[in-house]
Amino acid sequence: VNYALEQGYDYLFTINDDSVVEDGHISRLVTIAQTHHLCILGNRIDYLESKEKIWALGTELTWGTPNFLSLNFHNYLAQELPSQLKEKDFLEVDTLPGNGVLIHRDIFINIGLYRAQFLPHYHADSELFLRANKHGFRSYVSPNIILKNDFSKEQKKLSFKGLKNLLYTFFNPKSHLFMPAIFYIFICYCPWSAYPKTAYYLLARLISLRKRSLGSERC
Repeated sequence: VNYALEQGYDYLFTINDDSVVEDGHISRLVTIAQTHHLCILGNRIDYLESKEKIWALGTELTWGTPNFLSLNFHNYLAQELPSQLKEKDFLEVDTLPGNGVLIHRDIFINIGLYRAQFLPHYHADSELFLRANKHGFRSYVSPNIILKNDFSKEQKKLSFKGLKNLLYTFFNPKSHLFMPAIFYIFICYCPWSAYPKTAYYLLARLISLRKRSLGSERC
């Protein structure tokens, strides 16, 4: 990111190395972003191995619920999307996964870079866009510009068996349940009015995962 800013680039495009896009993908995003003055614009993410099956169309933030960060239209088929949504070039979302996002340099100039010291792997993108929102920059996603991601090699299922696995699950930066990252987002962005309920559901979810694991061990 620093290199791109130093070289004077107007936009950065973030993408995972196991993703596939069609020719013209980035230029289509740039056209929409420039036409409508959008500083953060993501693409739809589909499963590579499942035709027109959606993994995410942005992310919804709902404090005070069991999953306060959830993927929009996760596991929907493309034809199941509402027709009025499919007709839009872009729509506003709470935040975005970082795979396939066009970011204008003004974002980094105004709010800083990714906070790698707190979010070294997962959730850094979501935090960046939530921080941008606090500074008046909204996040958008294009439902008709599609990135396909290879989910065939799913992340290894996290184990709750034994202290070593528990420590990895909750305290290894490469785990999507890395607690310092989750609590960082919770502490920084949860409204005070939703603190007690969100904390309760977060703790209840962790306990539920542990119980589910213990149940599978007995089978």
